[in-house]
Amino acid sequence: ELLNRGSPIMRTLAVVTTLDFPSIAAAGTQTLNVTCPGAVTGDVVAIGLPGTVNAGVVFDARVSANDTITVRASNITASPIDPASATYEFVVFRIV
Repeated sequence: ELLNRGSPIMRTLAVVTTLDFPSIAAAGTQTLNVTCPGAVTGDVVAIGLPGTVNAGVVFDARVSANDTITVRASNITASPIDPASATYEFVVFRIV
């Protein structure tokens, strides 16, 4: 469903946390969970990545359960990658 421009943001939540993903196999993924009190499945998640990220690692996030953001790091290369521990920011919001 297409929303009208200017739809109000009903609620926003923010979390800043350090994540340390384990080594990600070639063409593999790793997931970590972040606690976000008040997040509800169906909410939208925006990720603020650290200033330096490994080339070939793609991130996505979703509210997988109430109060829980699941962050997935996918390695799109043919070699393993071990991302360094870093600080990530998440903004969770609901628009309807």
